Amino acid sequence: MPSRRMGEDPKLDSAQMALLELNRRMRTEADKELQVLSQSDTTERYALYRWGAWAHIIEYGNDEVPRPKLGQRCDIHMRVYDLKGKLYSDEELTVQLGRRDVPVAVDWNLQEWNHGAKVKMFVPWYSAYGLEGKNAIPPYENVMILLDVK
Repeated sequence: MPSRRMGEDPKLDSAQMALLELNRRMRTEADKELQVLSQSDTTERYALYRWGAWAHIIEYGNDEVPRPKLGQRCDIHMRVYDLKGKLYSDEELTVQLGRRDVPVAVDWNLQEWNHGAKVKMFVPWYSAYGLEGKNAIPPYENVMILLDVK
């Protein structure tokens, strides 16, 4: 637990400092791995989006319909894979943007894509399912997400 005296900033103990450093290193390694992966396929062009996600837009969708905005509901079809192609989940969902009903990288980047868009994303563990994982998805797992914005 951080120690703190009145009027001073909290001080982290050595275990907390070590954990923060470990997470920083793991985050850096995840970013490197996904950057290499996104640049290794010369047939698909990827761009770096918010929260460290690399995305390739397969279909742009309907640009005449306003894009989903923060606080609005949006229907999606989301398939989550490990980086070797093993399917972890396949779900049709209605999400409210900003509530983190889905991984943060998906939640925040949905505002960038039109209805009808199809997107392939490489998402680092820290903006996917984090240090706890979810159901079949292990902790600290970088994932590939195929997303259809309805």
